[in-house]
This record gives sequence, C-alpha cells and structure tokens, in this order.
Amino acid sequence: MRITGLRLHLDDRDVVALDRLARVSSSALTAHYRVSRLRTGGAVLAGDVFDSVVVAALGDTTIVVVDEADVTDTVVVDGLLAAVPSRPHVEVAVPAEVVFVVEAGVAGDRAATVLLEQLALLGRTDARVGRLGDGRATVRMLAPPWWLFSRVVDGAAAGVTVFVSSSSTATATTPSSLYVEHSQRQTLAQPLSVALRAADEVGLLSASGTLLRIALPWPERGLDDALAPVLPTSSTTTTTSVPLTERFTVSLRLGHADVANDEPELFLLPTMSLSRLQAFVDSAAPDELDRVLVGRVGDDVGRANYVVRELVRPGTPRLGARLQTLLSTAGYARAIGVEGLFLPPGRRLVPQLRPAALRALLGLVDVVDAGAAHAVIVDEDADGLRLTHLTHFELSPLASITSFALTDRRTVYDRLLEELVLAWPGVQLARPARPAMKRRERLPVPPPPSQRPRPPPIEVATAIVDSTP
Repeated sequence: MRITGLRLHLDDRDVVALDRLARVSSSALTAHYRVSRLRTGGAVLAGDVFDSVVVAALGDTTIVVVDEADVTDTVVVDGLLAAVPSRPHVEVAVPAEVVFVVEAGVAGDRAATVLLEQLALLGRTDARVGRLGDGRATVRMLAPPWWLFSRVVDGAAAGVTVFVSSSSTATATTPSSLYVEHSQRQTLAQPLSVALRAADEVGLLSASGTLLRIALPWPERGLDDALAPVLPTSSTTTTTSVPLTERFTVSLRLGHADVANDEPELFLLPTMSLSRLQAFVDSAAPDELDRVLVGRVGDDVGRANYVVRELVRPGTPRLGARLQTLLSTAGYARAIGVEGLFLPPGRRLVPQLRPAALRALLGLVDVVDAGAAHAVIVDEDADGLRLTHLTHFELSPLASITSFALTDRRTVYDRLLEELVLAWPGVQLARPARPAMKRRERLPVPPPPSQRPRPPPIEVATAIVDSTP
C-alpha cells in the first residue's frame, strides 16, 4: 500500500511547505491528519485535505508517495498543530515582548501580587494586566527586565509561565497575534499568526500544543489601575498646626566677604583730626573737592565728630584709598545689597540675612522719622561688635568750606578761622604757640668818614740838579 502526503523534515525546512499548505487550504489548521514516521527519518503528513487541488498547488517537490513498508508507525491527530508540535529552542536574548501567565487560585494570586510588586518597584508602569476566562492573570509588556525574565524562566517564580511573541511589530497598546511558550519554537507560527489575525484573535500556544484563543480587544488595564496599595502601620498619630512662637537667637559677626569691597567710602574723624584734610585739599583737583562730602555730628556725651564721605561716581577713579592714607584713619566700605550700612573693607555680616530683616535689625528704615538712622557703621574691637548710628546728619562738599587766599597777612588767616567757627558752632580752634625768637646781636656801626683816622703823609725827596756848564 502506498501513502501520498506532504514530506516533513521536522525542522525549519518545513516552514515554507506548511505555510503554503495553510494558504491553499482554508481547513488545513483544523483538519484530521495521519502522521507516518519514516525509517529514513522525517515523516509524511497525509489526510483528506490533500485533494487534487491542494496537491497541484503544492507541487511535486513537497508531495511524496512512499510505501507502507518504509513507515515505522502512524498516528492520527486532529489539527495541524498536533501533527507538527513545537520543538525545544534555546533563547539567547531578552525577547521584544512577553506575556506572563499566572495560574488561578490563592497561590496564583500571591504569585501575581509578587510579580506586580516587582514591576512597580522597577518603575515598569507600561505593563498591561488582564484576566483570562479560567481565572488566570496575564501581564503583557515590552522588553521585560532581564532579572525578572530570568527569574521566571529559571522557575524561581512558582506558578508563572512566560510566553514569547512570535512577531516584532507589537506595541504597548496593540498585542501580537501569537505567543509561544518560552524555550519552544513552532514551525506553524507564521500561518497560525495570519489565521489568528484574520479571526481578530490572539493565541497563547503552550509547549503541549494547546492553543488558547483570546478575542480582541484584549481586556487589559495599566499597572497603576491593577494595584490596590495599602499602608501597613502599627499606630497612627494625627497632629494639627499651631502658630510658631519660638524664635532662636543667632549672633551676627563680621566675616570675610566673598566679593571683597576693599575701597573705603566713609570716614569718621574726631575734632582734632579735621586738620588732616588740609593735605588732601592741597593736592586735590577741583572736581575731587566736590566729590568729598563733610558733615559734623555729635555723640551722646556731646563730643563732636566729623563724617567724611566720598561721592562715588561711575567711571571716575576712587578717592577712598588716598583719603585713608592722608587722614591716617581706617575707613568703611558700603555693604553690598544694604543701603546705608558701612563695614570694614573686605568684611560682611554673617550669617547672611534678608536685606529687609537686616535693615530692620540695624534701624535702617525707608521712612525717615525722629529715631531713624541714615547710616550705620558696624566695626569690631576686643569686646565685640561696635555700632555707630549716624542720624539726621547733613553733608556738604569739601569745596564749599574751602577758601583759597593769595596772601600771607595774618589778618586774612584770622578771618578765615572766624568764618569756620561761625559755620560750625562749638568748634574750638587752638592756635599754635609761636616759637621764641632769638634776638640777634647788633654788629658795631662804623664811624663816619670825618672821624676815621687818616693815614700818615708820604714824604718824597726832591733832588735839584744843576745843568750849567
């Protein structure tokens, strides 16, 4: 007896022939088949589906006729999947898309909870969670984490089976048509995917050859919607907000400034040091005299002091360093960001406060009142910080109190001193003591010419010579 059917090599060489069979026969996937194993290897696939039309479409290269004597055994199966089962296959890389299927029951729910918790810890919120009709849970995702994928494959996650997509065109919202259990390769994957796509279905093919068909749309939801987070606590304490009344005392101090301002701008002189401005007046240009402002202030005990301040103009050379040298007095630089605050050059107040809080702390207010300070000088000595408040003082240009005189008369100098005293009441000028004049000894006056002694007369001898012969 002779057997006519499709020659099978039982490897990847059968892909083309089986794909052509599925295309030319609409009942090829569900028909009954007889699989006859050959002594020489391989098998012959026979059945009622191989009519004259199918045989003519497949051609002589795939249809063979063998004797029954060459057959070792014959098996009758239902469907092409049973006739051509999946073969073991070694996966060497992480697949592009997988479906984790978790068994039903209490153990399955526990395994699904662990799987979803691990995905949440890994931040894989792109995973899609579903439920099959038999109670099993599914988790579909693209590019699964290697650690989690290996753990499921190695059997560490009991009750979880992984199916790998047979296509590389799936997206997060559109699944593939066929998923084959991991470590298995199905020769009929291509024609089976085409048939499932035409039926608008998704198939899960197990290693035993069982095909689970899922009608689209697949009922899935996101990972965040599938989780029901709980917060296990031993106790709960509820507090209410109360006004904050505590304040912490922090002492300010002078520290080094990040942006150094080494040029002094303000000087505080005692009364006896005012005359040191004479050296600056002698060497200053007229515009420099207009840029130096002078004012007189008094302290709590009635002592008079003088405020000397440079009027800083952009693009003009500074005068602070020269004034500091001529006055022999340390000056103060303007604090950056706080108007009216003067500090030693290169220093700043630390810890740093907001400008408004620092101005309020130092008494520098925007609205001038009876107790408002126009400027504050912060310095330090051996006892700590020393503050000087300059309130309601007026400054005048140094040129307005400078008079030039082209004379050496003492009366003009005295008048200038009187004008200075009248301009600043309370000023006392100490005249320098005149040095003692040493009287010179008079030289003797020579006598008049009439009383001067005459020199003795000179006698001249005269000889008379007789010239008579």
